Amino acid sequence: MSKSDNSAPAPVPVAPAEPPAAPAPPTPAPAPQTSTISQLAEKAKTEIKKVEAEVSDLSHGAAANKIAEVTEAAQAEYKGLKADAIGLAKKVEAEVSELTHGAAASKIAEAAAAAKAEYKELKAEAIDLAKKADDTVSLPSPGAATSGLAAQARSFAAGGFGGICAVLVGHPFDLVKVRLQTAEKGVYSSAIDVVRKTVAKDGLRRGMYAGVTAPLVGVTPMFAVSFWGYDVGKQIVRSFTTPNPDGSLTIGQISTAGFLSAIPMTAITAPFERVKVILQVQGQKVLKPGEKPQYNGAIDVVRHLYKEGGVRSVFRGSVATLARDGPGSAAYFAAYEYIKQSLTPKDPVTGKANGQLSLTAITVAGAGAGVAMWIPVFPVDTVKSRLQTSSVPGLTIGSVVRELYGKGGFKAFFPGLAPALARAVPANAATFLGVELAHQAMNKMFN
Repeated sequence: MSKSDNSAPAPVPVAPAEPPAAPAPPTPAPAPQTSTISQLAEKAKTEIKKVEAEVSDLSHGAAANKIAEVTEAAQAEYKGLKADAIGLAKKVEAEVSELTHGAAASKIAEAAAAAKAEYKELKAEAIDLAKKADDTVSLPSPGAATSGLAAQARSFAAGGFGGICAVLVGHPFDLVKVRLQTAEKGVYSSAIDVVRKTVAKDGLRRGMYAGVTAPLVGVTPMFAVSFWGYDVGKQIVRSFTTPNPDGSLTIGQISTAGFLSAIPMTAITAPFERVKVILQVQGQKVLKPGEKPQYNGAIDVVRHLYKEGGVRSVFRGSVATLARDGPGSAAYFAAYEYIKQSLTPKDPVTGKANGQLSLTAITVAGAGAGVAMWIPVFPVDTVKSRLQTSSVPGLTIGSVVRELYGKGGFKAFFPGLAPALARAVPANAATFLGVELAHQAMNKMFN
């Protein structure tokens, strides 16, 4: 029947089972064939020896030859690669040498020529800009260094004119301040009360401008020395510190230079301040019928002071003046430079100044600087005024401070602050405006 035939076989009848017969006894195993095993063992030994011979032959023969062939090929390839590397190195060395002495040298020469051309162009622009600036001299920065006798003479004259403007505008305010600082408690109720009583007693011109001669005479050298001292101060600061990358000074460096400017200025300011406040205080004294004032003017004050105590009497209050003008000048110049920089037109892309200040901006910067000067030093100015107007011999700064504090506490150091600040705005605005106008006038006259 094939595997593909799926039909079932026909049933076959089965006979009844008979009882099982008894098992036959086991047949004994055949004896081992010793000769056959011995032959197989000998044959295996022969094959093993043959294999060992072939392995030995391969290890010492073919394998050695193969290793030799590989080694020889490797050495040949190494020599070829070494020759190629040496050739490539020589080629690179030749190219580098050619670049160093040829193309590189040409490139350097081209860059140097371009740099020289750019330098000449920038130099020409700088010279042209300097000429334009000289023709339209705007207000010089208080720290702008001057060179040459002509420039120094112009700065001296312009500074003097600016100072005169400051005195004419600010002296009435200064007079009110000094009288409030030196009057006994209850004499004046306010700054307006000082003005009303002064004008009623002596008139507007003689009353509000009492003692004006001394500051007018001292203004020109005082401003000249102040500007000169500030320039010297900046030079000193530059020699000990590092300025900004663009060469300008930081606000802290400007403050230091401003403080240094007060040192030489005090030699001029102190005696004139002494004479001025004495005449201002004398004007508030009510004279009896037929009584004459103690001093007949600034020269008479100097003569009396020198007669009483020599040069030391004339310069009384110099330490207090320096204590006021040092910090005051530091704040003044720093505020002026900061405001001026803030108001100067700048290029929107580079951020650098690309224009000059208008007269309005100059007056604003000057006014702001004047206010900044007075705020930190007003208590010192009060002590100075008391010290310079007192006739008590041996009076010291410490004794004046104790007296003021004992009478009115901390508030006693600030009488007249309002008129001082009110004076600072127009007086300093007039100062810088006067300097600017003086420079412009001299440029038209001498250029």
